Amino acid sequence: MQRLPYLDWDAVADFGRRAVHPGPDLTPAEVADVVASLHAAAGRAPGHVAEVTGLSRPAEATTLVVDRATWIAGMAGSARTMLTRLGAPQTPSGAVARLGGQLLGAQLGPQALSDLGVQLEGDAGALGRLMAALDAPDPGFAIVTP
Repeated sequence: MQRLPYLDWDAVADFGRRAVHPGPDLTPAEVADVVASLHAAAGRAPGHVAEVTGLSRPAEATTLVVDRATWIAGMAGSARTMLTRLGAPQTPSGAVARLGGQLLGAQLGPQALSDLGVQLEGDAGALGRLMAALDAPDPGFAIVTP
């Protein structure tokens, strides 16, 4: 089996944050309104789902509203955790491996994470790993803001 290469996850997150469009230009008050609206909608959603599907209402969950850059940092941390468990090295074996890891990070961040950060805009999903990577209180739902 081929060994996984060293990957500089800080470079992945950094280049991903740089490549993603920051979203609409909003004032702090407008951002607060959007975040409050998303929290309110997330709080109402389980009741609507239970009513429409006939399923029982799930337990209350923490809702984390994040911007695209924070989502990218959390996903890079999540991917690092998963690949470490598969045997990916956490430190480079030398200068060439370090440079290679930075170059891989410069490719992966913009190509994968920044593209996903835009595609998941406004989406909600059970992202316990993201919340853990961001030190959020309990796994629940994360919503990526526009």
